[in-house]
Amino acid sequence: MGECTPVRQKETSVMAQSQGARHCLCLAAKPIDILQELSNVETINGGEALFECSLSRPETKDCQWLIDGKPVKESANVEIVSFESGRRHLLLLKDLHPCENTRVTFQAGTSSTTALLSVKTWQLEVVKPLENKTAIAGEQVEFTCVLNEAVPESEVTWYANGVELKCNDQWAMRASGSSYSLILKKAQAQPTQEINICSTGCLINGQNSSQYLCLIPLKTQSWLVKVQSLSPCLGFTPLSDGGSPITGYRVEMRLVDSALWLPCHTEPVCNTEFLVENLIPGAGYRFRVAAINRAGIGEPVQLPQTVTLDEPVSMTKMLSSSKTQKGKMVRLECELSAESKSVTWLKDNER
Repeated sequence: MGECTPVRQKETSVMAQSQGARHCLCLAAKPIDILQELSNVETINGGEALFECSLSRPETKDCQWLIDGKPVKESANVEIVSFESGRRHLLLLKDLHPCENTRVTFQAGTSSTTALLSVKTWQLEVVKPLENKTAIAGEQVEFTCVLNEAVPESEVTWYANGVELKCNDQWAMRASGSSYSLILKKAQAQPTQEINICSTGCLINGQNSSQYLCLIPLKTQSWLVKVQSLSPCLGFTPLSDGGSPITGYRVEMRLVDSALWLPCHTEPVCNTEFLVENLIPGAGYRFRVAAINRAGIGEPVQLPQTVTLDEPVSMTKMLSSSKTQKGKMVRLECELSAESKSVTWLKDNER
């Protein structure tokens, strides 16, 4: 066998000389077949796309990636990797921007495979919006939003007054299908907060915010007692409404020598004055009042003084009529059951 010389690229030529005759044998390189084609990829704005294909034999030199017919070069957002000595080839695209039907191609020798890349701005619709919440201090509060389709939980972010929330001792997050919940474990007295839900790379169309208000216990002050006939009149002023309008007051009383507080009425008192009736004259009473709103009954405040009604005054010895002489002095006298500062003498029904 004589000398071998190349005939054309990727062919092996063998020259044989025997008995004055010269023969040429051309061996062509085995062609590359694509065993695993590229697949179309859809992702969202800011997301990633991975393309992969497999070859029938290793190849690392005569191959390349193309996007819309232009060669792809590695960069911070583009990774080109091959495995198994060049049988598997991968292209990873990062931080993608919206596009439609971008052609991604892999060429190896004379073989090629193409797939489409679509990057969407994901628009979500709110099926069930967030609702405003009012809670009592110490209660658990849950905010729930339902979207028209599920989003990865890692793509959902909750905010309170513009500050991103994280799972901790105060807040918890939960997702179930397309329903997303934010849980405030223990409400605290603070100004009204605005709660928002957002999704990375998605536009949420519809109401995605709510307001949260925590109610605090109520207190009252500025007590005033007036005694009208045999009934004391109580007056009171609230310190604040606790974040919700006051709907009434609860007035209670007890005897001085008793620890049992009893209601003075059956329905909440709607005014800041209350006339207590049916008290026993001569007995000492203590009173307290509490304001009422949506959070319930506030902390009662006790009247600092004891109220004692005087015994009713009766006449034990009536005026007696006697004969009098003109020009003579007459003494009229009667006796009462108790001392009284309110005594009036009348003559012919006139003072």
